[in-house]
Amino acid sequence: MLKSCLLTLLIALIAVPVIIVLSMRHSAEQLRLERENPTELEHLPFESVINDDVVTDSLNLLQRNLIGKNTFELNTYASHTCWDMALEDSITGFSISELALSRGDCRTGKSKILLEKLLYRKNNKAICEIKDELLIESHDLDTYYTTLHVALTEKDSKHHYLVSYRDKREEIITTIHKLWLIDLIHGKLTPVNVPAQFKFNNPDYLE
Repeated sequence: MLKSCLLTLLIALIAVPVIIVLSMRHSAEQLRLERENPTELEHLPFESVINDDVVTDSLNLLQRNLIGKNTFELNTYASHTCWDMALEDSITGFSISELALSRGDCRTGKSKILLEKLLYRKNNKAICEIKDELLIESHDLDTYYTTLHVALTEKDSKHHYLVSYRDKREEIITTIHKLWLIDLIHGKLTPVNVPAQFKFNNPDYLE
């Protein structure tokens, strides 16, 4: 009985190093094969994984409240500025822009109108604070936005306005969808009624 136990113990002591060596050889061989045949994920550049995270985060960009953020912060998102214009005769540093997820999303109901105010310049780029925003809901590609510095009626003084209109490629715009007063004091876009018979020159008209 004692001899049998001693024999079993001796066999176990011999077998353990063999198992460890075989396991190490297997691990080394597996590592060699993985290096020679990398997985599909390893073929992806590191930037692709990061960009996937950025795009996923950017899909929520239109649902985010951007008021109070600055344009430098927006550079961390995958987005596209459709257009950007400074207010005419404005010395306060205000501008209006349209921000979309991509170029193809401009004016398709997947973008925002931003009221921005210049904070400072960095490397010849304007850094602005977002004072107000409007979510574009129209999917009509003939609907455009522009700014006007006009008096709505003969009794009014000139103010800055954001206007949504339909461009029929005519010299005079007569189809106005919506109108907002650009409040430069409070930094707000305030809806106002469109006066009867209101019209203005088409800023993109070409003879």
